[in-house]
Amino acid sequence: MAGRKFTILGENGSGKTCYLLEMYYEMGMSVAGYTVVATDPDADKNLTLRYDRLKDKSRGKGRFPAGTEQVEKYDFNLQYNYKTIHPFQWVDYPGGFLDTRSRDISSEQYQEVAKSILESEMLFICIDGANLTGSSTQKKIRNVKTRCAKHINPYLTELRNKLKAEDKGLPPIGMLVTKYDICADDTDADEVREIVEEAFEGLFGGNDTFVAIIPVSLGDTLKDDEYQGDLDPLNVHLPILMGINFALIEQLEHGKRLIEEQHRDIEEAQRMKREEEDRFFLSRWLFGDNIDELNNYIYEERKQIENNRQVANYFKKSLKRMNRELAAIDMIYVKGAWQDKRGISQMWAELQSIADYNF
Repeated sequence: MAGRKFTILGENGSGKTCYLLEMYYEMGMSVAGYTVVATDPDADKNLTLRYDRLKDKSRGKGRFPAGTEQVEKYDFNLQYNYKTIHPFQWVDYPGGFLDTRSRDISSEQYQEVAKSILESEMLFICIDGANLTGSSTQKKIRNVKTRCAKHINPYLTELRNKLKAEDKGLPPIGMLVTKYDICADDTDADEVREIVEEAFEGLFGGNDTFVAIIPVSLGDTLKDDEYQGDLDPLNVHLPILMGINFALIEQLEHGKRLIEEQHRDIEEAQRMKREEEDRFFLSRWLFGDNIDELNNYIYEERKQIENNRQVANYFKKSLKRMNRELAAIDMIYVKGAWQDKRGISQMWAELQSIADYNF
């Protein structure tokens, strides 16, 4: 199975790296049967050492990693019950890559970011919770616009227009409100939705966009005693599970098309076999080899169908288990509107209807 890509964008200092470190640690311990493992032992060591530094309370503010200056790419395997079900690549672009002052659509840097977004199964955008503190909604909107959205919106606008011409849409988008612990008391869910919709206005108003807002945090006591508080993560597993959810749906749809095509191939081979068998009675010596070849072909195709069915049924089981976790995500814009709890439940049922297919 081909690997997938997830791209994460955000301003410098928005917490992209901290999120990655905490997600890797939490998912490494298994969440609802799912585990994330780096494919490269050196990458695993690097991430583990950086996480150990992050959890070292004695360092205070020094426990946090410096902002990303280079593109960081990590290859992971998502495992379910210790069996790899989906390889994926995590791509983190530093905020400087998105600076509109140096943005040139023809530059290699711009094209790299645009290509990564297009290739992504899901796009994650980090909104720093520090932008959502205080009592003024308008000030929060301006913070998000000037520090984050103004750098990302040009990419989304141009890519959306390009994809629309090809009758395609942007990948599903997850808005991660990082450091949510510092803004939770100032900004409720309704206000978060309003801020995101204002700052990323171009994404809303149509029926072709999927946007989920997921508050994430390393812990609500992290700032205590000059940042010597404990790590107590919130929702760090949900973004990656949502991204994998879309990837598995696509894999199941691909599996359905493949199995249906293989059934058609078998029917055609059986038709040809019947014709050869009719000729066989006239010229046994001439057509016997053809019949043997068709029998072997049909046998091998049936073996492939059975193998594809086993893989698909495993994905179905994994997908249904994932639903229990994704139910916690309650801010989702789809079909041109923010959905209530019932609408979200119906949305998942529709998106995952492929899991009801009898493979």
